Amino acid sequence: MHDSPKIAITANIAWHLYNFRRGLIEALEDAGMSVVLLAAPDEYADRLARPYRPFLPLTALKRTGLNPIHDLELFRQIVRYYRELRIDGALHYTSKANIYGGLACQLLSIPSIHTINGLGGPFSGDRLIAPQVIKVLYRLALRKSDAVFFQNRHDLKFFCDRKMIRSQQGAIVDGSGVNTRELDPRNFRNLTRRDKRFTCLLFSRLSRTKGIFEFAKAAEILSERNHHFRFLLAGRTDSDDLAVSQETIRAWHEKGILEFVGNSDRIPELIAQSDIVVYPSYYMEGIPRALLEALAMGKPIITTDHVGCRETVNPGVNGILVAKRNPLELANAIEELAKMPTSALEDMGRQSRALAVRRFDERLVVKSYVDALHDAIPIRRHTEGVT
Repeated sequence: MHDSPKIAITANIAWHLYNFRRGLIEALEDAGMSVVLLAAPDEYADRLARPYRPFLPLTALKRTGLNPIHDLELFRQIVRYYRELRIDGALHYTSKANIYGGLACQLLSIPSIHTINGLGGPFSGDRLIAPQVIKVLYRLALRKSDAVFFQNRHDLKFFCDRKMIRSQQGAIVDGSGVNTRELDPRNFRNLTRRDKRFTCLLFSRLSRTKGIFEFAKAAEILSERNHHFRFLLAGRTDSDDLAVSQETIRAWHEKGILEFVGNSDRIPELIAQSDIVVYPSYYMEGIPRALLEALAMGKPIITTDHVGCRETVNPGVNGILVAKRNPLELANAIEELAKMPTSALEDMGRQSRALAVRRFDERLVVKSYVDALHDAIPIRRHTEGVT
């Protein structure tokens, strides 16, 4: 009997794997592959690990910055794990996993597939990392990769134009995908909504680039117009120089500008109890998972006319696109939706749900990865000893 192919899935933190890759992990296992998970450990690591699915901690992985000592140790950790476990193929997500995982696969002659989840800080100039260094590292790490998936055509063109990949390596997937069976508004019909105010929800990493300040300012503008709307903010605290401080969020909460609910595992319930989802990002997104979840839950969306975000909205059909860093335009868009008849708002929500099912269902994205792995993994040691 042949051994099952052993696939490594590597990302920056366990949280990423738990929230974005569980469907893929299970699909690979259903397809007869053995999965090994690698990431910096956090509270989600134990939720992922199984007796048949080891979680290996990348203790040297630091999400931001280019520290040669840390990054060299990270490379060594990945090489050691891949070699000892005799990995047959690897999927890499997030920048450091892509770079050092790709280099490890080249060293060990392991097929590798990479995903670029947006260009992020290094290429947008938001962080103190030299883009030239990142470009060189990506060019080295991806030159022998079997496939590089992008979530929008802007990012694919960016990498091809700068010769970080060859055009034949690149392919498009529609975001991380979303489980439209679990995230179905019909599953949350029995929720009791205690607050009848028009409710706007923003959930994301608590970074300035996600439009957190614009969201708060829009809330202030609408309050000055005597609108008694409810603004909910949910998300996990960031740790870099772009993080919105806890003091700032606490001040908004205490002043009644918005309600901060923290890093909640009840996001689907919060979506269900909101009228719209707002996502005023100016980060270099792939396709934001928050917007995909809002679509699946049948909510009208307000987001920016910005790469990665605009892909989720058909203006006037399932939401509104606004300019980046423009809280006044954001406030006007919220006011416009709040004044719509309930039936019109519900129709927008149905259009969002239909878009999620048609284009962004997780099963469509997962199939792309399973097919790519089948194409990339040669028949190697699985036939050893077979007569």
